Amino acid sequence: MNWIVTIVTLLIVILIGAMFWAMPWLTRPTIPLGVSIPSTRVSEPVVIRAVKRYRIGMVVVTLVAVLVGILGAASAPLAAALLPIGVMLVGTLVVYLTSRRLIQHAKRDGDWYHDLPVRLTATVTSVDRRRIPPALGWYVAAVVVLMAAIVIGAAIYDSLPDPIAVHWNADGVADRFAAKTIWSVVGPILLGIGVVALLFLLAAFMPRWPVRGVASDSPEVSARIAVAQLTLMQGLLGQIAFLIALEFACVAVVGWLAPASPTVIIVSTLVLPLILLAVIVLFIVRYRRATVAARAGVPVSAGDVGATDAPRPEAPDDDRFWKAGSIYVNRADPALLVPKRFGVGWTVNMGHPAGVALAVITVLIVVAAIVWGMSTRSHAQSLGALALFANPFGVALRNRRAGDDKLVWARPDLQAPEDFTLTSPAFDHGAPIPASHRGRLFRPNISPALAWTTPPAGTVELVLIVQDPDVPFGKPAIHALAAGIDPSSAGIPENGLTHPSPIPGLTHGKGPLGRRGWGGPMPPRSHGPHSYVFQLFALDYRPGLPESFDLDDALTALRGHVIARARLDGTYEVQ
Repeated sequence: MNWIVTIVTLLIVILIGAMFWAMPWLTRPTIPLGVSIPSTRVSEPVVIRAVKRYRIGMVVVTLVAVLVGILGAASAPLAAALLPIGVMLVGTLVVYLTSRRLIQHAKRDGDWYHDLPVRLTATVTSVDRRRIPPALGWYVAAVVVLMAAIVIGAAIYDSLPDPIAVHWNADGVADRFAAKTIWSVVGPILLGIGVVALLFLLAAFMPRWPVRGVASDSPEVSARIAVAQLTLMQGLLGQIAFLIALEFACVAVVGWLAPASPTVIIVSTLVLPLILLAVIVLFIVRYRRATVAARAGVPVSAGDVGATDAPRPEAPDDDRFWKAGSIYVNRADPALLVPKRFGVGWTVNMGHPAGVALAVITVLIVVAAIVWGMSTRSHAQSLGALALFANPFGVALRNRRAGDDKLVWARPDLQAPEDFTLTSPAFDHGAPIPASHRGRLFRPNISPALAWTTPPAGTVELVLIVQDPDVPFGKPAIHALAAGIDPSSAGIPENGLTHPSPIPGLTHGKGPLGRRGWGGPMPPRSHGPHSYVFQLFALDYRPGLPESFDLDDALTALRGHVIARARLDGTYEVQ
């Protein structure tokens, strides 16, 4: 069913390209591509050329992204759903920055604001925006949809299979299951209710935030535009809440009723995001019309005719407050929200204390989510559809592996008889490693117990190297590097590879980023199963490797002194 994913992805790419292509049409003529210029310069050839270059660039980027998607569908179907959007986003940023630079250079070289009268300030909108409440109907509809899904789940709970499907791959085939519990069944619906509640709170508080008008607009025009913008934004937030609720409900109900129907699964997952993107496009069009109408609909009294005909001061050149024409940082501006330079709606003033707080909170939430996700991977099955969507980076890099041929085991100069065996009571050879031994960022990594049969006569010391040959970069990752192991010990107990080692004589070499001791499996989510190869080498001498040794030091010590070796493979996957 990858063709469905590809078609929907390409439609999303085309819609994104159309939105960005239309952005210059949505912005005021005095800020082309986010660069502030005097009204007398809007027809400058360099301005027209820059906007034309931007639009041509967007057409090219969109066509390239579509071509990548088509080629990917034939060769790498999973990547075809991810690479086009990545190409689109990166290409758009490059085209935007390079095109606007033409205007910036012309403005600087021509000193366009020299001797021009400008207004020094812009007023914060004084209209009572609190009179514009959230679009309550959409939120009520969203809650009704989610509650209906809960009722359906409760009605069919007893008939649902145990375990229940909680994850589907790009082909729409269930590839992950969890024990049937209230949480695994209705947990995604509760998550949807939480998302809708957050959007409602945002809509409720949004009218209370101070908004600065455009400096080139009169207070009356600013008030009209503020009302029009907030009215449209309230409607958009309500529609987004409803569509998100519909998405959560559809995915859950379809997963209950048709878990083995790939087409239904894929359509229910992808069609609603496409509808959401279309709603955003419609909002942009309505936004443009509303702002044009607000500026054109301001009545001018007879006594103001002379003043209207007189030259008006230019808006100030405040490019210094706009980083890349998109990020606004001005500590002297009391407004939390300011009109976007490039695009529609508002952006947050990162110089405002509340703006800084919002940015910090957002970063902390993202970091906390990543850390929490890494530290609770063993509980992922109980999270149900929280893990419904694959990690795009893992999927895109699924076919990229360092390779078994780069393991220490494969080196021609370290070949030796396999005269003894290596085992673990925690897992069999080729079997999954228990989650209790997985990698953790901020908590202890617990190594599995290891045991080996008696090494051949003449063995003086054992060296253990654990590598992951499935990492998506140049060489296998090191998960343990230990020397000084007594061959008569017959094994290493659980957590015996911790650093510092509780085992006399055992020394740890340096792994990734200088880490010593056992580093448990932490493969990228959705990258597929990773192998963890425990390689035990019997040496005919004691190399005396220091605490600071690395893999290269270990290889030097092993070369010419390996008389036997043993191997144990385990696997680990985060879907």
